[in-house]
Amino acid sequence: MKSKEEKQIEERMMVRRTINRMSKYVADLEPKKKQFIEKAKEARLKGATNQERLAKNALKQVLAQQRMAEQMLLNFEITAQLKDLTELSGEFMKGMTSVSKEMSKMADKINFGAATKEFSKAMAKSQMQSEKMSSFLERLGETFDIAVADSDSIADEEVDALIDGVTSEVESALDRDIDEKLKRVQQAIKG
Repeated sequence: MKSKEEKQIEERMMVRRTINRMSKYVADLEPKKKQFIEKAKEARLKGATNQERLAKNALKQVLAQQRMAEQMLLNFEITAQLKDLTELSGEFMKGMTSVSKEMSKMADKINFGAATKEFSKAMAKSQMQSEKMSSFLERLGETFDIAVADSDSIADEEVDALIDGVTSEVESALDRDIDEKLKRVQQAIKG
């Protein structure tokens, strides 16, 4: 017993074989057409009216067969494409049906009441956390105020002098580093 895929492969191969045979038949008629045209010319040159008429009738038959074969080939190709489109549409609909069923199952599983209850619970906890954080920050601010009050005995000028001293030391180190790099660049340029 053949699988579905094997059957589809066989069908595609049969379609290709048929198209190829029909195309070959149309192509094989072309030399015959040329042959009868030559025979009709030859008969006309010789003045053989009966042979010219016979060649023309044969040419008409070849032309009719060629047109019929071309129409059959075109119809076959269109039908094969329509079949492919129908298969694709069928697969699309099966896929859409499957996705829709899954979506429906998921929607059925969602308990909006429970989700709303959990969300409300989470929001209440979040609000409590915010209130606790506000309270903590207030107490922290009070603690800093006490620490600042204790440090009021130190003059701002003393703190500024310390900051300026550290800053000038850092600036001096940076200046020395820049001067050293400039010397190296100048030496590299000179030599």
